[in-house]
Amino acid sequence: MQWLALAVFVLLAASAVLAGRSRERFRALDLSLVPASIPVVVESALDFWPAHRYSSPGRRVVYPLDWDLALDSASAPSSVQEYKLMALFASEGYLTRDVVRGDQWLCSMTRFAVVDDPLYLWRERRIGDGWSVRELGKAGPATVALVERLGTAPVRCAADAAVTR
Repeated sequence: MQWLALAVFVLLAASAVLAGRSRERFRALDLSLVPASIPVVVESALDFWPAHRYSSPGRRVVYPLDWDLALDSASAPSSVQEYKLMALFASEGYLTRDVVRGDQWLCSMTRFAVVDDPLYLWRERRIGDGWSVRELGKAGPATVALVERLGTAPVRCAADAAVTR
């Protein structure tokens, strides 16, 4: 498993360099803006790993799988590779609680925080009507925002489907 983890990190690091990310992105995100009781969605797999590993005990950090957004040409160039690697980890039984289908996450949650990376599209495309978004601050180039469902606003939930790899 250690070689697989190393391979994943090397692939993600190479993707980050190709996507023009700076070295500062390799350090853990500061999630102190968000109370520990509120789960945090991290759009970038490269940011997810250190945030997941180094976050305070009891904090839940989640990566949202979204194949359609990974394929979107406006998303980060590394999105497809990140999706496939994270889906592989989940399918092999690693981080199954924290690597989730993005649509199922939205259906099951009423309040969470999101680390909105400008290179990724999950917050912009998946959190729309029926949600309140309040910016809490910055974490590097990303914006940390609190997301809350508005009253009884309908949320479109997809039927259960297998994760695409």
